[in-house]
Amino acid sequence: MKTKKLFFLCILTFLSFSNKMVSQKNPTFGINETKVFYAENYTPPSKIEFVFSGDAEYVKYFFTDLGDEIKKRFLKQNIAIAFRYSKKETHYNSNGNLQNNDFLFFLNIDNAVTTSENSGYDRNMKFNFNGELKQKDNDAVILSFKTVVKATHDINNKNEEIADYLLNKILK
Repeated sequence: MKTKKLFFLCILTFLSFSNKMVSQKNPTFGINETKVFYAENYTPPSKIEFVFSGDAEYVKYFFTDLGDEIKKRFLKQNIAIAFRYSKKETHYNSNGNLQNNDFLFFLNIDNAVTTSENSGYDRNMKFNFNGELKQKDNDAVILSFKTVVKATHDINNKNEEIADYLLNKILK
C-alpha cells in the first residue's frame, strides 16, 4: 500500500513539474513575468515620469490606453505621474511641478506577434512588455521586469491588468 502511495506521489510530482515547464514555454493569457529585479534598498517612489518606447506600430496606440489606466490607479495612491514618449516632450503631468521628479520608469513594448487568427475574429496575440525604474540623478536601476503578455483580439485588452501589475510592482 505504501509503495502505491509513493508511486502515485512521484507521478503527481512529475506531472506537476512537466506542466510547469510546458507553461513557461507557452505563456498563459495575461501577464507572464519572466524576470524581476528589485534593488536591495528599494522604496516605493511618490513621483514617477513614465517614458514609453518600443514598436512604432503599437507604441502610441498601446500606451495612450495604458496611460489612462495608470492614471486611474496611481493617482488614487497619491503617486504623481508624468508621461512622455522616448525623446519627446512630456505630454501629461498630474502635478505641474514634476520636472524635478526623482524616478524615470522606462516601459517598452515590442515583438507583437499574432499567434492565431481564429478566422479573423478574436485573434490571439502575444508581445513583450518590459520596464526599468531608474533613479534620475544617478541612473541606478531600482526595479526591472520582463514579461510576455498574451491577449485576445486587441493588444489593449490587457491594459487594466498591466496597470494593476505596474502598481503592485511599484508598491511591492
